[in-house]
Amino acid sequence: YTMAGGDYSLVLGDGTRVWLNAESELEYPVQFVGKERVVKLKGEAYFEVAKNPSKPFIVQCKDYAVKVLGTSFNVNSYEGDETSKTTLATGKVEIDMDGKQTILNPGQQAIIKDGEVNVREVDVEVYTTWMYENFRFKSESIQEIMTKLSRWYTIDVFYMNEAVKNYHFTGYLPRYAKIADVLELLSLTTNIKFDVKGRTVTVMEK
Repeated sequence: YTMAGGDYSLVLGDGTRVWLNAESELEYPVQFVGKERVVKLKGEAYFEVAKNPSKPFIVQCKDYAVKVLGTSFNVNSYEGDETSKTTLATGKVEIDMDGKQTILNPGQQAIIKDGEVNVREVDVEVYTTWMYENFRFKSESIQEIMTKLSRWYTIDVFYMNEAVKNYHFTGYLPRYAKIADVLELLSLTTNIKFDVKGRTVTVMEK
């Protein structure tokens, strides 16, 4: 389990590499036995799966499973979020939900919400580079951005009104800077300002 404010990378018994984001949990065996390689995920992880066509690799989330043979992809499935997302960088994956299969090709993202799977084309880099030095955002709402920052910096976020949640931001924010510096950068390029008191951040219009 990774705490808020941290991430972690590991190599599984079959050689698959996994990066776990903040507040995430991965259940996996020491060695994979049987016909499938099954892991369970709560939260967010990026996988580079070791190829083994005879032994599919399966990521089991709360409501669905992602099945792969050998590929790179990101799964974002935090308990409190309305949607869960699987984003494919290379190879091919299959989303299995209630016996219904959805195939993803590179550059596609499956959004799982209320029992439905919707596929869209995305800029994969936005979803598959969080383990590096910068957060990358592409026209994401302040609310989405603050949710990600709150997991990384373990802060509580309050909004002065609903309208401030809908401002959008595109660009890079440093991941290892102090939260005050990150918020200042965000403030410079949007119509939003932040009040930081201890671990509490209030978001308001300028």
